[in-house]
Amino acid sequence: MFGVGEIGLAVRDGVAVISLLAPERRNALTVAMARELVDAAAAVDADGSVGAAVIRGEGGHFCAGAHRDALRRRA
Repeated sequence: MFGVGEIGLAVRDGVAVISLLAPERRNALTVAMARELVDAAAAVDADGSVGAAVIRGEGGHFCAGAHRDALRRRA
């Protein structure tokens, strides 16, 4: 598994699964989470054993978009 934050990455049998791990807010992206997502995608891109990638959300939601509090602090 990748990272210790809100993005998980597992690779098995040539398939990478990137998981959004913030179900309490329907996986809405924070700035830190977006950075982790970019890092996970870069790790997948650099792994020659990966032939396919899946992005999924925990808790029955894919992604509600950007976390509004994070956007408000950036505005």
